[in-house]
Amino acid sequence: MDTLDLTSASKRYAVYMHEIRSRLKLVGKAGGALTAGRSLTGLPAADVELCFLNFRKILELIMYSSVLAHKDAGAEISRKIAGREWNARKIFKYLEQVNPNFYPNPIEKLDREVDPPSTVALLEGYLTKEEFLHLYDHQCGKMLHASRTAVLHEPYTPPEAEIKQWFDRIWMLLGHHWIQLSDELCFAVILTLNGSDKIQVAPMTKATT
Repeated sequence: MDTLDLTSASKRYAVYMHEIRSRLKLVGKAGGALTAGRSLTGLPAADVELCFLNFRKILELIMYSSVLAHKDAGAEISRKIAGREWNARKIFKYLEQVNPNFYPNPIEKLDREVDPPSTVALLEGYLTKEEFLHLYDHQCGKMLHASRTAVLHEPYTPPEAEIKQWFDRIWMLLGHHWIQLSDELCFAVILTLNGSDKIQVAPMTKATT
């Protein structure tokens, strides 16, 4: 497949990360309101649905961003989702065919005692592939359809801890990570910088852990 050049790929990847961060902020607001006993929508159950809808969109954005260097792959993923191929495990198989290294690699820190500095992998606390699949297929999937039992105006206890758990694990995956988009394109990515709202996407010459 044809691949993007370095500049185009870094800009497009940053755009995906901007949207993911914006959606995470919305989830944070809704989840924080629920924890404080408030509601953004006036209906706690709808707030929970808002959170999981955005989790679902965030996961899809991760999939799109992971194959952006392969020009036809994003369109194929869209076709699969639009065609109701909603099973994330099947989509993962396609992603692995396009880019075997598609999944982001969370970074704990940079080891500056070596030259050039190398990344030290984060070993726990982030959204793993299996957790991604579970969140996409089960936790988010069950929120996308109405229940035969009325819930919006019934007594309801929102799953505040669960929302925070998924938020934290997605953030730990993406807040500081590296991604191998193709044999030629590997980026180190930081979603937040002190005093700046920019996304940092820096080329790496070699993917190291």
